[in-house]
Amino acid sequence: MSRRKVRLFFCLLLVAVLGVHGLQRRQVIVAAAPMVFDQYAPPQTHSYYVPNAPAIVGWPSAAALFYAAGRPYPTDIPAAYYDPSFNLTMLRLRSSIIASAKRHNRQAITKLTDDQFAVIIAAQLYFEYNGALATRGTFGRAVTPVYQEAQGVANSLGLGNFSVWPANLRPSVGKSLLNGELPYVNSLNQPTSRPVALTIYGSKLQAQMQRYSDWQPSETEVANEISDPFLAVEYLAANFEIASYRAEHDWVTVNWMTFVAWHNQGVVSPGHITSNGQLANVLPTFERYIPGAMALIYTPPEVGPSIVRQPIAK
Repeated sequence: MSRRKVRLFFCLLLVAVLGVHGLQRRQVIVAAAPMVFDQYAPPQTHSYYVPNAPAIVGWPSAAALFYAAGRPYPTDIPAAYYDPSFNLTMLRLRSSIIASAKRHNRQAITKLTDDQFAVIIAAQLYFEYNGALATRGTFGRAVTPVYQEAQGVANSLGLGNFSVWPANLRPSVGKSLLNGELPYVNSLNQPTSRPVALTIYGSKLQAQMQRYSDWQPSETEVANEISDPFLAVEYLAANFEIASYRAEHDWVTVNWMTFVAWHNQGVVSPGHITSNGQLANVLPTFERYIPGAMALIYTPPEVGPSIVRQPIAK
C-alpha cells in the first residue's frame, strides 16, 4: 500500500474515531447546594503517599471545588489505567521531565518544589495517554494509538490543527509558546497577548526564529517538533510556565488544577474552571494519576538487565 493511501486511511479512521469518542463522555451528577459542606461533601483536600517518597499533603480536591460552586461533577471515576508500553516511554522521559520542571517552575508564583512541578507534568502525560483508555474496553484501547497517529498524519498533511501526543498539544499552541505569547483578556474584555521570555530548550524552530526575526514556522513544522516525546515534555512544561504567568496576571492562587485547566481548556480561575463541564470530568480523572506520577519521579522502577544479542550460529 502506498504512503498516500496509508495516510488517507488514517484520516478516515480519525473521522470515525472522533465520532465514537464523542459518544463516550461520562455523565455527571448535580452537585449539592453551593457553598454547603456537610458530611456528604467530598473532602476539601487530598494527600498522596507513595512508599519511599516524600508525601504530598493538602492538595485541593477537584470534587470539592465543583461541589462548593454547586456545579455538576462525576462520581463514577474509573481507576487509573497505565498502558504497559507507555510506562516504558515515561521511564525514558523521566530525566527530561525533571530537567524541564527545573527550567520552567516559577516557584515564587507556584509555591511548588521542582519535584512537585515534575509530578504534575508526569501526571499530565499519564492522563493524556491513559485517561481515555481507562473508560474503554480492549478494542477501544487498541484503536486509541491508531487514532492518535491519525491526528499526527492529518497535521503533517496540513489538514488541521489536531492535538499531538504524548503531550496532547495543538500546533497552534506550540507556535504561541515558541513566540513567548501570554494570552489574557484586557480591560475591554478582548482577547490579546503580551510577550514573555520563554525558552523552549532544544527547539530548533525557536533557534531559527531567533536567528531570523521575520521567520515563522508552519503549524506542520511545529507538529513535527512536538511529536518528539522529549521535546513534547519541554513544550508541556513551558505551557505550564505560561499558566503560572496567566494566574499571576488574573490574581489567582496557583495549585495543580491551574496547570491542568490551562492545558486542557485555557482557563485558570476557579470560576471559569467550575463553569466548564469538560473540566468537571478531566480534573477528577487527572487526580487518579498523581500517585503514579509520584512513583515515577521519586521512586522510579529499576531498569532490568539489558538484552544481550547473540549471533545465530551458522
